[in-house]
Amino acid sequence: MNQLKVYEFNQVQSLVTELVRLYKTNDIKTLQAHKDFLLNEIKSVFDNKGIDADEFLNAIDDIKLSRKRAEQLLEKLRAVVEDYEMPSNPQVSKLFKKVKKLKVPDFDEMDKKSVCFIAWNDLSSNRKYFIYKNRDKQFDRIYSELSPNKIKGFCKICNQESKVSLFLCKSKTSGDGTYKKKGDYICSDSEVCNQHLPDIEDL
Repeated sequence: MNQLKVYEFNQVQSLVTELVRLYKTNDIKTLQAHKDFLLNEIKSVFDNKGIDADEFLNAIDDIKLSRKRAEQLLEKLRAVVEDYEMPSNPQVSKLFKKVKKLKVPDFDEMDKKSVCFIAWNDLSSNRKYFIYKNRDKQFDRIYSELSPNKIKGFCKICNQESKVSLFLCKSKTSGDGTYKKKGDYICSDSEVCNQHLPDIEDL
């Protein structure tokens, strides 16, 4: 059975949320054009995966659609969301073989239907760790310093407003051992970032 990736479900969820907001407006002319656009965008997500979504589309094509009803429909839709593949302990050890005393969360406790990537904060070392699938569908990783300070801003990964912290990456610039640092503000809470991420390429 064809299934949606988590980030594709996030796309649908974001579009449905916008649709519900639209239904609460009173401009009928604008409503019709924008409604058709949103419904077509949602349909295209399913069409790209070869998933029959007529029942879902008919249910949300309703000017009386409430936020609560939309949430119920989306929750039901999770049945066609693909579980994220979790790495094994040996795979994690290999990815972070240079890290001493690595603290890893319990992956079994994560909701595999809400994960686009794995990330966690190590407060004792002020580091953030990422595990993700690269373009070759292989597990890859990145880790670096994460500021303990949180501010309200836009995340560089999911492009949504949330509580963000400065993620500071260090890279070697030349053979003489010098490094340069580059920082981006990203969601401090990776669970929130996963829920917001609509396009895996942004990661």
